[in-house]
Amino acid sequence: MKNLKTLVFTATYNEAENICDIIKPIKNNLSEVNAEIIVVDDDSPDGTGTIVEEYIQSTIQNNRHSVSIIYKKNRKGLGAAILNGVENPKGVLIVMDSDFSHPPDMIPKMLDKIEGTQCDVVTSSRYVEGGDIQGWSTKRKLISKVATEIAKKGLGVEANDPMSGFFAFKKANKS
Repeated sequence: MKNLKTLVFTATYNEAENICDIIKPIKNNLSEVNAEIIVVDDDSPDGTGTIVEEYIQSTIQNNRHSVSIIYKKNRKGLGAAILNGVENPKGVLIVMDSDFSHPPDMIPKMLDKIEGTQCDVVTSSRYVEGGDIQGWSTKRKLISKVATEIAKKGLGVEANDPMSGFFAFKKANKS
């Protein structure tokens, strides 16, 4: 995947305090690839989008790693914002949260898995050896476990964590 463009979408809502702190390790974990980090801001009232714009202006943008922002207005959803951002590029797309619940150091492992296998999609899981959930109440963990089981049965998939929200997939050009 080192020759393909990698787009990393990170969703934000009121992440002003840590948005710059998540961009840096994402960039560091993309050192071997041509990548764009796309912040998808959900109309954050705390100024997250402005901070991203200031970050973009204050850092050197280069052909290897760039940062951009998409503002979600009218709450069309993360999916719609991602579709807007990926209409043309061929490459690998990664979707993750910006609150550090998805560790950026998993990005190279996900890219290696896509490159080294016939897989088109790689998901990260909280429910495998080495996976973790930090800062969640017991109630939230229970709700997540139940929702995961419902999704697995409803979708008919054997994935450990079909709703992890941290995944990578290949996108080919339309023929």
